[in-house]
Amino acid sequence: MSAYDEVISLMIEIQKGFDESSSLLSLKIIEEEFDIPEDISQIQNLYDVIVQDLDHIKRCIEQHISIVEKTELVSNILNYKMYEIRFDFRGQFDKLKERQQKLIDVSKQGEEDPKTALEIVEITDELSKLEEDHQNELDSIKEQKIDAQKSYERAVQVMDDYLEKMSNGFNKLLILIEAEKSVSGDSKSSINESKFSAEIERLKSDIDKYTQLQTIGWKMLYPEEKISELLQQRGLKILQPGLLINEEGVAISYNQAKNSKLLDNLDPNMVKEIKSALQENDVQSEPSEESVYSKMSSEDVNYLKEHLGKPLTLALAEITAIQPRDPIHYLAHWLFKYRYNQQTETVNSMEFDILNEKRTQLAREKWHKFVEDEAKAAVIDMIVQAEQIAIMNELRRIEQELEANEEMENYDDEARDILGTYNGPKTGKTTLN
Repeated sequence: MSAYDEVISLMIEIQKGFDESSSLLSLKIIEEEFDIPEDISQIQNLYDVIVQDLDHIKRCIEQHISIVEKTELVSNILNYKMYEIRFDFRGQFDKLKERQQKLIDVSKQGEEDPKTALEIVEITDELSKLEEDHQNELDSIKEQKIDAQKSYERAVQVMDDYLEKMSNGFNKLLILIEAEKSVSGDSKSSINESKFSAEIERLKSDIDKYTQLQTIGWKMLYPEEKISELLQQRGLKILQPGLLINEEGVAISYNQAKNSKLLDNLDPNMVKEIKSALQENDVQSEPSEESVYSKMSSEDVNYLKEHLGKPLTLALAEITAIQPRDPIHYLAHWLFKYRYNQQTETVNSMEFDILNEKRTQLAREKWHKFVEDEAKAAVIDMIVQAEQIAIMNELRRIEQELEANEEMENYDDEARDILGTYNGPKTGKTTLN
């Protein structure tokens, strides 16, 4: 099943969960205001009905907690799918870009080839289509994430309302118990602490648990994460083997922490979990007789050191500090997050490089355009100046010709005045005797 099919299947299950929960909830009296009856049997009937309503609410809350878990799973799948899409896109884009650059370099070295130019244009179109498809895929995933977030917010809102109804119903139960005691007397009461204390304690425990979940957005935490977070709030960490370490770095046992009142006011179930975790950590595994590395070649060892050395070192250090109940599951979860963060950082770095390259290219194009505009302005200015110089020279030549003609006419007039009118042959002709 592909990631998209899995997301679609989960979203269908989420919608189905909403539909089932709406039909599952059938409250009889918990939402109504009623007067306390004076008859003991009526009080008992009201008590039973409210308990049934509270059980219905509990089942609906559990149903919506399952919905929240599925929305978280959908978000994780979509985040990883987004990483895969970006990674695949970057690989294809870089290959096409490298191929295009090679063709451009070849075309610059020799004469222009129409086939090469056509191939460059085709690659450019392919890059544009690849970017468009990539953006469409990302937009589709973002829409699915928005749908998952809406489902999460819807489930949270419903659970908040259910929890409020559950708290009000529980308070009504307590009022009914007190009313029954006042009517029949403590010694004759059928709804007494010895008979219904377990039921009241169960309901109170459920309400406390749901209230705690409400403070963290109704999201379930792994047991080891709960224990680690709780101990860190009290300045403690689990230390191998089977000991706690306080803020001063001193290793103490479970009994010492208990005697020092460092574990006071904790949920009894959580105390049992901490004690169980310490007991499991106290069991030491026997060393193997033969080293694993002795069965591996030096090349295999170098390969593991190169590719797994750093992540495994960090993971094992954290696992040693936290001491999870299921270290294998925790390791797998940690490695997945490490790989996702690593690839996300790589993709972000690639995107930054692309953005930086585009900015540089845009700046270069602006600079070239500025230089071209300046060059065009300089050429136009030179042409205008040359035309002005040519016009001035032509005007000067015309003026000189006019002056020369005027001097020639004045000379002819002076000659006629002195020599008289010339009656000889004209220029270019001869006389015959």
